Amino acid sequence: MPADGVLRTARLTLAPWAAADLPDLHAMFSEPDVCRYLCDGEVMPREWVDEQIRGSESRFAAGSLGVWAGRDTGGRLVGFAGFVPIGPEGRIELVFAVRTGFMRQGYGEELARAALEQAWAARLSEIKASTDEPNAASLRLLAKLGMKREGTSLGSRWRQHHLRLLRGRRRRSGYERQR
Repeated sequence: MPADGVLRTARLTLAPWAAADLPDLHAMFSEPDVCRYLCDGEVMPREWVDEQIRGSESRFAAGSLGVWAGRDTGGRLVGFAGFVPIGPEGRIELVFAVRTGFMRQGYGEELARAALEQAWAARLSEIKASTDEPNAASLRLLAKLGMKREGTSLGSRWRQHHLRLLRGRRRRSGYERQR
């Protein structure tokens, strides 16, 4: 990872989540199309978003992986991607989301691939992800990234699909070609 933690793709600059991102991230976590699957349909309070930012900052500070905010050349928040601890064992899982006005333009893939490259650089042997069954767009993207389904479970609203990508099974990304 670059010393400053900032990643660049063809269209985006990804910087580790920081306190300055709170207004934009809170607005994003208030968008119904973002919250539908990511937050089980609930708008997340500002305090929750702040807690997520602080958690990501702590993970980066400890030398682990956190979450990056992706901004376009005009500085607008397009979305985010990165890794969060899931479950009682705290295994990290790939997460990503795109703001409503930027959906269906390939930004989700661009964000996710940049985050995945950092996971491989950190020598992780596998990446896990999960998504709600009706979230067809995320299921398609995860498959495009090379992830394979490894099971399902009952979520709070819908069945959850659990996916995994093993090191060496990845597909070439635009991020790799940019370097």
